[in-house]
Amino acid sequence: MLRVGVLGINHKLADLPLREALAKACQRQLGMGQYPYVVLSTCNRTEVYFSSLDLAETHTQLLSILREEVDCEFDHKLYSYFHQDCFFHLSKVTAGLDSAIIAETEIQGQVKAAYEIAHKHHPLPSEIHFLFQKSLKISKQVRSALPMGHGLPNLEHAILYTGMQWFENIQEAKILFVGASDINQNVIRLFKSKKIKKIAVCNRTLEHGQHVANHYG
Repeated sequence: MLRVGVLGINHKLADLPLREALAKACQRQLGMGQYPYVVLSTCNRTEVYFSSLDLAETHTQLLSILREEVDCEFDHKLYSYFHQDCFFHLSKVTAGLDSAIIAETEIQGQVKAAYEIAHKHHPLPSEIHFLFQKSLKISKQVRSALPMGHGLPNLEHAILYTGMQWFENIQEAKILFVGASDINQNVIRLFKSKKIKKIAVCNRTLEHGQHVANHYG
């Protein structure tokens, strides 16, 4: 039996403030190599993958750690999968079938990065290596085998196409980006390539916001 489990939260179950609070708690307490866990944190989800001889006990420990970090009630917003169900879940996530934009491609790189970061900081159980390596392999097979894996836009193009539906001439639209995240910078880069010039950036850190604005002109 594959002794793996996942405890997570995503955009389907929780609003952004709660997802951010749990993501920060996971990064502070679980993401620096103290525990042999893999923390997958994206805009739409935060998940902790683990393996142990007693999955129920480890699951309870994880909940206790998060409860100490986050003040509000959140237990009913979480989901958990164990054994084969955990494997099916991660394979679905990695293939982009559980994303806000179905079959988007960024998640595959995010899963791989989360796995590699965890492996760098802490020896991982063999079950975790199998879980992630197999899921990444399956996601590639899914994308190449299913018709939905071809021709679908990534996040940047999905935003561009949505904007084109709303604005008669998107090149003349005034567009505000809230935050200077990597995802927003990818969208800005695409918009600039499409001759969209009236772009502004609002960011919590003035210096970083100015750096992004100067970099992309």
